[in-house]
Amino acid sequence: MAQHVKAPTATMSHPAEWLALLRIVVGLYFVKSLVTKMSVVLLGGLLPIPAVSERWLTRSPSISTSSRESLSRTATSLPS
Repeated sequence: MAQHVKAPTATMSHPAEWLALLRIVVGLYFVKSLVTKMSVVLLGGLLPIPAVSERWLTRSPSISTSSRESLSRTATSLPS
């Protein structure tokens, strides 16, 4: 007699917990981007307001230039 072997089935194990973990990771990524690009400035010496950090102001033009160059290279390599 032939034995029937049951194939393993793929199941989702705790999907709510995995989604919660993913939300936490994405949230931490956004917090990291805010911390590295923003600083706090005292307006009139009293009121703290968010401001763009000096490092980000100097780095931003080079990032946008390199992005523009890579996009133009991609656009020229596409078939017409």
